[in-house]
Amino acid sequence: MTRRARGRFWLTIRARITLSVALLVALGGGIIVTGLNLFMRYGPDWALPVMQAAPADPVDGAFPSSNLSYSDTGVASFRADGFTGMQATVPAIQIRDVSDVLGTLLWSSTIALVAIVVLGSIAAWVLAGRVLSPLHEINAAARSATPNRLDRRVALRGPRDELTDLSDTLDEMLERLERAFRAQQLFAANASHELRTPLATEKAMLDMLLDGPEPSLAEYRAVAERLREVNSRSIAMGEALLELTRAQVGIGGVQPLEYERHRASDVLAEPLARSRARAAERDMEIVAEVEPHTVPVNPELMGRLLDNLLGNAVRHGRAGSTVQLRWAPGSGAGGGGESSESVLWIQNAAAPLDPETRERLHEPFVRGSGRVRAETGSGLGLAIATAVAQAHGGTLRVLGSDPVLTHTAAGAGSGTDARSGSGSGTDADARSGPGTGAGLDQRGEESFTIEVRLPLRSPVATLAP
Repeated sequence: MTRRARGRFWLTIRARITLSVALLVALGGGIIVTGLNLFMRYGPDWALPVMQAAPADPVDGAFPSSNLSYSDTGVASFRADGFTGMQATVPAIQIRDVSDVLGTLLWSSTIALVAIVVLGSIAAWVLAGRVLSPLHEINAAARSATPNRLDRRVALRGPRDELTDLSDTLDEMLERLERAFRAQQLFAANASHELRTPLATEKAMLDMLLDGPEPSLAEYRAVAERLREVNSRSIAMGEALLELTRAQVGIGGVQPLEYERHRASDVLAEPLARSRARAAERDMEIVAEVEPHTVPVNPELMGRLLDNLLGNAVRHGRAGSTVQLRWAPGSGAGGGGESSESVLWIQNAAAPLDPETRERLHEPFVRGSGRVRAETGSGLGLAIATAVAQAHGGTLRVLGSDPVLTHTAAGAGSGTDARSGSGSGTDADARSGPGTGAGLDQRGEESFTIEVRLPLRSPVATLAP
């Protein structure tokens, strides 16, 4: 992205602040000086005595006026009987009448105004420099941010104000960008590896046919079956990547999603039917309980989320076990005491995972036993579910021993995250664990619960009728 073309650089913010303060001081001082002079000219009733050019005759004729004289510097002296008397200095500023008073007031107040403007401008320049100095640090940090270097932070110190808030916001943005770029780089590396593996497998099988002795028809058929299997996996991988991109595009708002109000049971019907068919192949059962209520969702994306979560529960659950599902309004209070969110719990029993793997289950190409393998799917199921949840305003996190998908509406209740789901379906039960006890059971299995919280109001303005 290129910078927008701007006009010629004229004045810095510091210079503009200084100039603004100087103009305000000059304007305010000018108003005061003008008002004061107008008041002094037209307000008082002046009655000043007229000053004589020469002093009056001394009292009782003690000092005849003929003995007084004035020098050019304004010094008056007198002589009497052979000696020189006192000398009196007349001030350089002589107030003789009203015009002298007003003139003196005008030029003295003008000098004071000029001095105040100069001193105010200097003070404004210094203070503006101190206030705006953190912007240089913020600007330097923003300029140094590149895809290969996003680890620099402003870390502005000092009392909280607008600039420290801006610094903290920029640091948070840089941290999110750093995580996003790292995730993108990791995703690209993993995707390249996952897509390269089936191609390398196909090449190896073709090389075996072409470089070895003449194969029999049965060998040709076996290789063809294997190639078809590998090719199907490559197609599935490509479709999963497209689905992940579709969900992420919904997050970014490049193509705004439409959210329609549907009954929760209608949204769940088709994904549940498909998952029950797959569960029957493993002698598993899905027990679903849905309380009547409507939710604003994007049907296509929500269907994909349910397919992935139920598919993972069946695929990774113990054969012959039961998957529990409950979808009901949560306890978060909205306006008028009504619930503001819809909560979906999906619980299954599976082999225990180490904490590090659990923390990374939502990442692309990560599964319980490490890297994805051909027989276990694309490794993008929870990544797609996470992206769909984020498109609805939610997140997927791993809390405690269970993976938890949480979506809390803005302004909803406390938003306490459930650590495990339950058959009873209450938030209290969800936090304390299922009725059979959370965590490791007698078979050495772990009870996993994914919790989805959806707001009962649309997370975006686009709500289809």
